[in-house]
Amino acid sequence: MRAPCPSTRTIRLISNKWAVEILFALAERPVTRFTDLRRSLGRLTAKDLTRQLRKLEAAGLISRRVHAEVPPRVDYSLQPMGRTLLAPLEALGRWSEGWNQELLGG
Repeated sequence: MRAPCPSTRTIRLISNKWAVEILFALAERPVTRFTDLRRSLGRLTAKDLTRQLRKLEAAGLISRRVHAEVPPRVDYSLQPMGRTLLAPLEALGRWSEGWNQELLGG
């Protein structure tokens, strides 16, 4: 059996409804509170955000740094590899905008 191509693995990683939005939210600046990140994304459960952050962290796209403070503070930021993914995602967005009507079947 043939191994999936690298593009397929990447698409699976970012195909979650929130993955790309999380990456772009962290591109603006690191986020120092989980609740701030969750609020900035809109309607997203804490469970879904946690799951997606763990996947992106395991893939090496984002980093998570826990501070021993009360109240707890956790910094989330893009890793260098995550930053390099932004340009292809922006290009995909431009392509999608250019072909929007055709993609929608209209």
